[in-house]
Amino acid sequence: MSDERPPKSERDSGLLLMLVSMAAIAVLCLGVFAGAGFFVFRAARDVAERQEDAAVVAEKEEEYAQTANQLRTIIKAMSDAGTYPADIVDARGQLILSWRVELLPALDEKELWKQFRRDEPWDGPNNRQLVARMPKVYAPPGRLATERESGQTYFRGFSHEGAFFDPKWKHPARVPTAVTAGTSHVLGIFEAGEAIEWTKPDALMWLPGKPRPTFGGLFPERASFLAATPDGEIHAVKRSIPDAALRALFERRHDKRPTVRFTPDMHD
Repeated sequence: MSDERPPKSERDSGLLLMLVSMAAIAVLCLGVFAGAGFFVFRAARDVAERQEDAAVVAEKEEEYAQTANQLRTIIKAMSDAGTYPADIVDARGQLILSWRVELLPALDEKELWKQFRRDEPWDGPNNRQLVARMPKVYAPPGRLATERESGQTYFRGFSHEGAFFDPKWKHPARVPTAVTAGTSHVLGIFEAGEAIEWTKPDALMWLPGKPRPTFGGLFPERASFLAATPDGEIHAVKRSIPDAALRALFERRHDKRPTVRFTPDMHD
């Protein structure tokens, strides 16, 4: 029996073919593992992004609820004081300090209130130093506080004739009889579109026939803005309300119940 082997060249070719096949299988396996790893990584990233988005949404909702509570605290302080505050005027009748300063004693900030000079403008030598000491109840909540300049507040009210902070309104105005339209029918303070130094008189007006001011500066992504009625209730007021109807809601002396209803809750 003869022991014949294939020629060496054939043996080498077979070995080379086997090595090439093994390398191809190895590359294929690596590709499969790499692809699987990529999908696992992408799935993990998607989960992390969803969790981050959910955390941001939760944080915004918490800030929204906190803003509503701040408005409620401010409007309740007015009721507790027994009179509605007004911007402070000097001996010449010039507006020099905001109603927010006048309200300080009712917000348990009497010591801060005592440090103001009531015969000096808000930006005078003494009073301008107190801008940075804004009480938390006037400040933007949570993360928003780091995005705004110190001493800036979005809680404002109109001071045109007939509005809640009309400077011609006889003060001190008694609670609740001063609001002849009814304390549940008039918007007093609200989330304005633009911030102002908390000690500065607002001088915010919405005159008939003029474009509406901006609202909802703290939460511009929402279809409504927050506002408080003198009875202490907080409302999410739709931005889509027509100008004439919305302006009427800020009139403290209108004779008829407004035909436009406030949003029943604080969610769009």
